[in-house]
This record gives sequence, structure tokens and C-alpha cells, in this order.
Amino acid sequence: MTVSHAAEEAILGGERRTDGLWVHRGKLSVGAAGGGSAPFTAPYAAGDLNVSRAPNIGVIYFGGRSDTYLYFDGTKFNLVGGPLSFTPAADTITTSAIQGNAVQQMIGSYVQAVGWSLPQSNLWTESPIQVTVSLGGNPTRIEFTFAISCPTKGQRVLWGLMVDGGVPGVILGGIDAPEANYGAMANGCYYVTPVAGSHRLSIGVYGPSGAALSNQVASTFYVTEQKR
Repeated sequence: MTVSHAAEEAILGGERRTDGLWVHRGKLSVGAAGGGSAPFTAPYAAGDLNVSRAPNIGVIYFGGRSDTYLYFDGTKFNLVGGPLSFTPAADTITTSAIQGNAVQQMIGSYVQAVGWSLPQSNLWTESPIQVTVSLGGNPTRIEFTFAISCPTKGQRVLWGLMVDGGVPGVILGGIDAPEANYGAMANGCYYVTPVAGSHRLSIGVYGPSGAALSNQVASTFYVTEQKR
């Protein structure tokens, strides 16, 4: 260990300062005496680092900042202050390295052949294609497919994503009917980020009365939360 004379003299209330190189070749334990949980109350071997804020809890701060740290809260790790980027060696990363549902999770789905028609004209109306889910305020992926028809030649039918019955903020698709009862398949993927909480997500339809979902094919609606 190489320590400057200034460091030898700067021990203030247990604080040691150095303006030189500090080399420690043995075990290093940071925390209250006897910290940690049995049987691991100290590093196992030279080169190991034990950080113990309290029993079963540890924090490592980076860059001299209070907002960049790795925190173990007793059950899970939390990396705060930036994304995790890594370049693994070949054949070292397996699917078991990421905990199930830690990155994304399908939290709701609707799969059913449903016959339904728009009860009134030119008013956004929720269709039966809907799910109620609990969201964490993260980006949420919506995937949908259904068959829809327009009863009147020259009329337009639109569909969009409704959140808690509100008018869609964006239109997901539509058809202009060249003939009466003109039909088409609707499918797509869209991302939305509602505030955290319980929400009803649904396909809303706008157009002439009688615009209909076909019960000849299954309508599908999948909700997947992208976790941060």
C-alpha cells in the first residue's frame, strides 16, 4: 500500500484522505462492523468487496454523484442513473440471464369471434374488443386484428385506440367503401403510455350506423407492457 504523508495525517472522525495511490491487496468490507447477513458478514477472499449499508442492503455510487448508483434493496437490484450497456463475449449470454417478465410482459388479451355493429352514426363508440389492465406508467404495445365492414357505399369507417372510453388521440386505420357492405381486415401495432393505474383499453369505431365487426374470424387484441 502506498499512502502519502498527507493521508497519514488526515484522519478526521474515521475519515481517511489521500492524494496518492491507494493499493489494497486483501479483503475490503464497507459498512458497520458486523454488517451483512450471516454467514456472509465479510468478503470471502482477497479481491472481494462487501458493501453493507444495513443487513441485506447495499449501495455503490458512481462518478461522485448521488443519482448514479447500483442498489440492492434486499430482494432485487436497481441500476439508477442510466441504461445498462454491455458487450458480452461470444456464447456467454443466455435467456436465463434475464428474469422472466423483467423486460416486457403481456398483461391482457382478447381473442374472440364477435359479431357487433355500430349503433349510431358518427360517434366514437367502444367495441367489445377491450381489456381492463393494471399499468405501471410504461410504454405499452397494442397489437390487434379484426374484420370490419361498412354498410353504405361512399361512406368511411375509422377505428382507433380508446383509453377509458376517451376519444382516440390517433386513428389506427380506416376504409372508404366503394360498394355497400364493403369489408376489410384491420391489423396493426401501436404504442401508448397511459398513466400508472387500472385502465380499460379498447378498439373504438367511428362511421355510419351498421358498420360491423365480423364473427366469421376471431378478433384479437393483445396488450404488452414494456418494462423499464
